[in-house]
Formats: sequence, structure tokens, C-alpha cells
Amino acid sequence: KFGLAEVQIGDGCGSLTMPSTDMRLSAMTALAAEQLVDLASAGAGAGAIAIGTHDGAGTTSWRRIVVPEMLEMPVEGGAWRLRIARPVVDRMREDIARHPGVETGGLMLGSCSARTMVITVVDLLDPPSDSSRSASLFVLGKDGLKSAIAKRYEESGKRLIDVGTWHSHLAEIGPSAIDRRTAKDLAEERPPPAVLLIVTPSSFHALMHEPAST
Repeated sequence: KFGLAEVQIGDGCGSLTMPSTDMRLSAMTALAAEQLVDLASAGAGAGAIAIGTHDGAGTTSWRRIVVPEMLEMPVEGGAWRLRIARPVVDRMREDIARHPGVETGGLMLGSCSARTMVITVVDLLDPPSDSSRSASLFVLGKDGLKSAIAKRYEESGKRLIDVGTWHSHLAEIGPSAIDRRTAKDLAEERPPPAVLLIVTPSSFHALMHEPAST
């Protein structure tokens, strides 16, 4: 079956990929801790994913995947901050390049932490077929959008959620009156955070609408 399922093992331990004994988990954790110490000691700005492979005969080999530093910015209209994975930024720029002369956009997927007030974007959904693009406006369609969000949520082990939308501006212009109304509409559809991200030729603008406290 495609996707992840969380399996509880031992006392307070969990595995996202496989059931395992406490003995095996402890041995793997010790090796992983050594990798973590090495990465922390390097002091690199980028992140990394360390993957260990056990051959069944007592030998574990490791490989590392470099994770570029995320793009981070404040979110206008709230106390939140937005972080976007670099591959997601690249996909946005590629989509803009495929649609010259018109605004384009889509839906952002990721996670949010109310404790740290951080929204993290790690994936995008392409706009539905009933979306429309013009030189002054991008309208995100609705055809099949809810089912696509639900499918990605299940495939991610119920980790990735819809955290907002993004669209481009052809010029170096921040949020318009329409954008602010859209942010308000998003907030009314569901509880914050619901981010509206604007991508200009050389910058990014993130905003949300938080209802005034009563």
C-alpha cells in the first residue's frame, strides 16, 4: 500500500515505516544519534537526511541527502512565519515560466505548529482544470480539489494538510485589494492559519486574515 502508517512499538516509541522490536530500535537509534552529532558538528546552513540501510548481517551503511535551507518570511496580518522548501520555490518559478504574460498559481501543502507559530510548505497541488489565468487575475478552480487534498493527506500518513494558496504577479506589486479580500474569505472558510502567498518576479509576499478578538 502506498503511503505511511504509524505503528506504535515499545513504550512511547513509534515507527512511520515498519514494526520493530525495542532492541532493534535502540541499536538503530544509537547509530542515528552518531549521524546527528556529525551533522550538528559540521555547522552547515543546509539540512540533511541521513538514511541507514542494514544488510541483515550486522553492517549498516549510510547515505546523506542535502536539504537546502528553506525560504522564510513573516506573514502579514498575523504572528505566524512561513517557511517554504526550496524545491517548492523552484516549482513555483517553473510554473510561472510556463505561463508567461498571465498570473498562475495553485495550492500549498504542508504543516503548521501553533506552538512555534510556523507554517511549513513542502509540496504543491496543481490547479484544477476549471482554474483560469489572465494578465491581471488567477482564479483557483474547485473541480476535484477536495479529493486531491484528501488523497495527498492519506498518502503522506495524514501529515500534509492544505495550508493556503499561492499565485503570481507579473510586476513587483504586493497584495492587492482583491488579494486581501481573498485572504479574508480563506479565513472565513476555516480557522487560521490560511496563507495567501504572492510570488512576484523577484520577491514573495505572505498574508493572512485573522479575525479581531472579541
